Amino acid sequence: RTTQIIFGGPEQALMAVAGGGLLGTGIGAGQPTDIPAVHNDMLYAALVEELGLAGSAAILVLYTVLALRGFRIAVRARDAFERLLAGGLTFALSVQSLLIVGGVLKVVPLTGITLPFLSAGGSSILVSAVAVGLLLRISDAGADAAVRGHAAPASHDPLARNLRRVAFACAAGFVVLAAVTAYWGLARSDELSARPDNLR
Repeated sequence: RTTQIIFGGPEQALMAVAGGGLLGTGIGAGQPTDIPAVHNDMLYAALVEELGLAGSAAILVLYTVLALRGFRIAVRARDAFERLLAGGLTFALSVQSLLIVGGVLKVVPLTGITLPFLSAGGSSILVSAVAVGLLLRISDAGADAAVRGHAAPASHDPLARNLRRVAFACAAGFVVLAAVTAYWGLARSDELSARPDNLR
């Protein structure tokens, strides 16, 4: 099993993505045990196999919404500290998601990090939940300051402009990953399904 993780992991993950097709095999009908490290690194491949491209698009849309809303909270925060904190938390969650999904799809090397809110690991889920909790607190404080008229104007702030650029870059990254998922799941599906080392 260890040699498969080192040598066959990404290929089996791509074969699972190809096996999912447009609507997937159905929840519980896939073969996630054939994918090495499916509980953490390769979870996205198992999700695509069972939920298909439609389900993977929904997952990526949720991560995109999380990124855009998090950066919006950062731009509307009361002061520079809260802007940097909210921006950093959102950036960490977004980059973590981009890296692990990109690693499964062979866009970037696998990093060994977890997919936020989905991969096994209590500490990862706890840290992600704390990050979202802090974002909600910053959002609430920013809304209260805006109602009272104490919020710092963000329209001409260079930090706010840079946060908007980073938000756009993260959203574009998720769109690219959705396109790459469709490439492996549709355009290369027949080729990957016919490989002799395909365990499906």
